[in-house]
Amino acid sequence: MKKYRNPLSRSLLLSGLVLIVLLCLIQIGMGYIEYHRTRDFRFMLMGIGGTVFVGGISVTLWLVWLEKRVIEPIQTLEKGVLDFAEKTRNGAKLEKMVLDIPEISTGDEIESLYHSLRQMSEDIMNYAERLSQATDEVESMKTRISRMGILAYKDALTQVKNKASYDEEKLLTDQEIAEGTAEFAVLMIDLNHLKRMNDTYGHEHGNSYIQLSCRMICVVFAHSPVFRIGGDEFVVILKKGDYEKRERLLEILREDFDMTSHAEELEPWERASAAMGLAVYDKEKDTCVDDVFKRADERMYENKKAMKGMRE
Repeated sequence: MKKYRNPLSRSLLLSGLVLIVLLCLIQIGMGYIEYHRTRDFRFMLMGIGGTVFVGGISVTLWLVWLEKRVIEPIQTLEKGVLDFAEKTRNGAKLEKMVLDIPEISTGDEIESLYHSLRQMSEDIMNYAERLSQATDEVESMKTRISRMGILAYKDALTQVKNKASYDEEKLLTDQEIAEGTAEFAVLMIDLNHLKRMNDTYGHEHGNSYIQLSCRMICVVFAHSPVFRIGGDEFVVILKKGDYEKRERLLEILREDFDMTSHAEELEPWERASAAMGLAVYDKEKDTCVDDVFKRADERMYENKKAMKGMRE
């Protein structure tokens, strides 16, 4: 009886059986009336026997028709819909979210329901595919926008932060000054001989000279933001650990540039040289980062003049 577990199937089966029973009861009633008329008990038994025989055949044919035209199609639809719901609930891949139902050709409302479910499945899949494509496009656009944002604040040649990023950092540090929590120093670095390097050896070697100098700065100040704000100008804003060790780090950087600039075995564009100036934020006289930057820039030019005098 598993085939008739569906409520609709059971209802149809019960309706057929009730109809057959009613016909049998009617026949028995008619036989009983005939018995009283003729007083022939055999005639009554023959009528009842015939009714039972015909009823049995009718029930059998009814069950066969019910199974082929109603029960099996309904069970097929039910299984397909349940499988589809399970795939959807478990997050199956898009190409597997298909209503897998064998074709039903009953020529009635069940076949119409089958086609409606197939169409619904295709519509859901098409919608999910469009939604997936839209989601991918949004994610791709977000990635591109994020990448563009990163590139907008990065120097293309050296890959350190650029002037726009320095301006953003200034705003943040100015906010710290306004809140009374600022503690930082500004290091200004200006590369020597870059114009001569470009004019004599070409811009390709001039770019190599800039990249080498930038790497040297980043190695020493590995925990501080480094900015390239001009062709040969770099700024480092020292905070926290690098701020505490600022004098020692500046000394190391000076020694590195001095050693490299005097290495005769290196190519000219490998002998990096730079003038530097360091200024510490003073809450008694500085109102913004630019005040500190100005002092660092002045000390850098003093260092550049001293280095020029030594060469002369």
